[in-house]
Amino acid sequence: MTDRTPDRVQDQTVSAEAAGRLFDRLAGPDGLTATASTFSRPDVLVALGASLTGTGRTELEALADRFLAERAVSVVADRALEERRWSTPDLLAVEQRLVTAATTRMDEQTAVASHQAVRDALAAHPTAGTDQQAMVRDVCQAGQGVAVVVGRAEPARPSLWAWPGMPGSWTTTGSWPRPRPASPR
Repeated sequence: MTDRTPDRVQDQTVSAEAAGRLFDRLAGPDGLTATASTFSRPDVLVALGASLTGTGRTELEALADRFLAERAVSVVADRALEERRWSTPDLLAVEQRLVTAATTRMDEQTAVASHQAVRDALAAHPTAGTDQQAMVRDVCQAGQGVAVVVGRAEPARPSLWAWPGMPGSWTTTGSWPRPRPASPR
């Protein structure tokens, strides 16, 4: 049970300055996107309510709507939940820089491991499935600065979860093949 009801009259309202500071925090890297890249309106209400104890429901809802209008970007509507999802302009800018960096590195021929090093690494992990072996070969030998791997983890082979799929990375069972240096341009 909460004391926030639509009929409750509040003695105080949140000042524009206090709301601005709170909005800055919620939109920052330690705010609503600290652990997820999107959030919902109810997430904003919870965060505001936790920071503004004693504030009435009507004012919290108005602040949430103002935050979403001023500091958030609508990114997707989850049809299954019938819920709109939001993110922050700063996080979207970071994601855009990452995508741009990844796409500009597509043909760099960096982090390429030798065929023998890949064979040795795969031999050290005999439980790897054919599809996983193919993925490791692709990632370790394609020379793309960034590679996207899509797949499902298989509980029958939990030791493979530690495989980061990047040459030169360490796993719980040993090391990945070392990449040869990129050739100078």
